[in-house]
Amino acid sequence: MQGEHGALKNPGLVFSRIHVEDLAQTLEASIKNPKTGEIYNVSDDRPSPPSETVEYACKLLNVKPPPLIPFELAELSEIARGFYLTCKRVGNKKNLKKNWE
Repeated sequence: MQGEHGALKNPGLVFSRIHVEDLAQTLEASIKNPKTGEIYNVSDDRPSPPSETVEYACKLLNVKPPPLIPFELAELSEIARGFYLTCKRVGNKKNLKKNWE
C-alpha cells in the first residue's frame, strides 16, 4: 500500500475526542471557580473509531471520504503503530457533574 493515503481501519479501536467549544467552556468555568488540586478529564462520551471521525469530517466538507486502509497493511512508523494499537478512552463523569459550579 505504498504511497496510499486513507482512513485507518482497525476493528475495535476507538478514541475519545472533544469539541473545541466544550473544551473552552470547561476551561472558562474552571478559571472562574478554581478548585485547587482538582483534575478534570474533558472528552466526549462517545468514543469512536478514527475512520468514523474522518467520514464525518468529509461529510461536513462535502468531499468523498478516503479509502479505508486495514491496520495490518498501513505503512506506519513504530510510534504511530503503537498509538493505533490501543484504545484511548477518557472518562468524563467528573466533568459532567460540573463540580466547579
